[in-house]
Amino acid sequence: MKTDIQIRPLLERDIEDILQLTSRYAEFDLPNWRDRPSFEQAQKELHQADIYCLEEQSKHFVAIDTNQLFLGYIYIGISVDFFTKETQGFIKSLAVTKQAEGRGVGMKLLDFAETWSRKQGLKTIVLNVFANNSRAKTRYERAGYQAETIKYVKPL
Repeated sequence: MKTDIQIRPLLERDIEDILQLTSRYAEFDLPNWRDRPSFEQAQKELHQADIYCLEEQSKHFVAIDTNQLFLGYIYIGISVDFFTKETQGFIKSLAVTKQAEGRGVGMKLLDFAETWSRKQGLKTIVLNVFANNSRAKTRYERAGYQAETIKYVKPL
């Protein structure tokens, strides 16, 4: 079921909703050297820091429905490409509530990030995703994103 989705800047009242979504970042099989409680705690701390980040070029936006119900959020910024040294859009985080899954919210947020990046005069947009998060990877690929680098880890 599609929903009328509006995207607006983050308001103070959205912060708790965003922090409630941090567990969504661990809804896939973690590598065996990662323990879920530490992973989830680190995600929560990262998002708490991000919410109060004062980077001028980083912005939080939330997706809401026509009843003002919180559906998800995106944190967008600007980074510099290592190879070209050009600035690029950077999706720092994106999450959707369980209740909003399958309603086009994630794609609407991705589209919004692309439009935002174009308005900044940027030619590319990037994001990171965990290797085992096949659901997210499928969605990103469907939206036209391509894998560029892969980080390998070996526990010692």
